[in-house]
Amino acid sequence: MKPERSRAKPATILDVASEAGVSRQTVTRAMNNMSGINPATKQRVLEVARALKYRPSRFARGLVVPHPLTMGLLLDDMTNPFYSELAASVVSSAAESGWNVIFADTAHGVAGPRPILESLAMQVDAVIGYLRVGPDELDEIFGDLPVVVLEKAPEPGDRSVITFDFEPGLRSGIAHLLDAGRRHIAMLDAGSGHEPSDRGELFEKIMVERGLEPIRIAGGPTIADGVGVMRRLLESRPEVDAVIAFNDLVAMGAMKELHRVGVEIPGRCAVLGIDGLSIGEIVTPELSSLALDLRAVGRLAVELAVGMHAGELPMTGPEVQRTVSHTLLLRATA
Repeated sequence: MKPERSRAKPATILDVASEAGVSRQTVTRAMNNMSGINPATKQRVLEVARALKYRPSRFARGLVVPHPLTMGLLLDDMTNPFYSELAASVVSSAAESGWNVIFADTAHGVAGPRPILESLAMQVDAVIGYLRVGPDELDEIFGDLPVVVLEKAPEPGDRSVITFDFEPGLRSGIAHLLDAGRRHIAMLDAGSGHEPSDRGELFEKIMVERGLEPIRIAGGPTIADGVGVMRRLLESRPEVDAVIAFNDLVAMGAMKELHRVGVEIPGRCAVLGIDGLSIGEIVTPELSSLALDLRAVGRLAVELAVGMHAGELPMTGPEVQRTVSHTLLLRATA
């Protein structure tokens, strides 16, 4: 197990200048992409800065106008309303603490997440988000920068993490469907290939505990995926009388297909999503879901990041690990 990180003294502009064999002014020009510097010299300075994990002082970059603290938020895909609602929560909580937020989106990064993370690390004072690299890479990229990783099970030596616990919501949802007389419940999953996702594994476990067949069909995370996987399910298992979808978008796709073929919702087939997004209120009928309190997620993430930045919380360990559970949100589809 790694020892707990201490907030070691960060590298300074003078450290970079000395190591690169240039003046302080040259480092400033390189770090701020200013003119009047040889490209080879600029590259050498940037490589030294990266090796020393140097980040320009936010005060030094705002001598004329004081610069507020800035939080980086890294999300998988801002076109997905789940991430948009999460972002709104983080921005609101950060603003209450006097911080700005800048976004990075990994969905469109052609070279993988690392270049995006490295760029983000040079611009912010703390980071929250879906950081899909290992602990060693996080250390290498972010140094002593406060980092909060979302939707991850904690492991020894991890940075701060917020875990999403799907089990309470799935147990409540399945119990509700069974109490309503449903007996052929299927999971519209979005695992890798035919391997179940974590949510799919939990679904299968709970159904087996109940003595029922765990019908699970693999698909993807989008509305279009929901349409396709629901079509395949109806062809292979027409007796299905309830579905639990990987997320609310997949559930909406399933509803679209059920409407197309004339299957009544929820009379003939109940539908449950996962996420509890506000967009579920504008579909017809309104979507029931296993909801995650995204306002709580944003608030907790910001509290952890701000606390670590202030030195009031450690960078790792149980003290900076949190869990948020899904709960059953009943609307009209179930």
